[in-house]
Amino acid sequence: MADPVSIAMAQGSSCWGCFQSLVDIHLNLATVLPALDIKYWQAVVDYKLADLEGYPDKSIAVGLYEGMARTEEDV
Repeated sequence: MADPVSIAMAQGSSCWGCFQSLVDIHLNLATVLPALDIKYWQAVVDYKLADLEGYPDKSIAVGLYEGMARTEEDV
């Protein structure tokens, strides 16, 4: 099996519906999780921005951003 893909998922100003839909497909998502190394997903786990900023450059292969960027922190 290939090494897991490191990903970070962030949420801007939104209603949380898109991430909730990922949680709702929990049984199907379980088949994909072994292929992922989730470095940051503050909507599901109590990660802080400092946690994300602590990773070295290029250590996260895929970033997913959901919602609007309304504040400087969102950007």
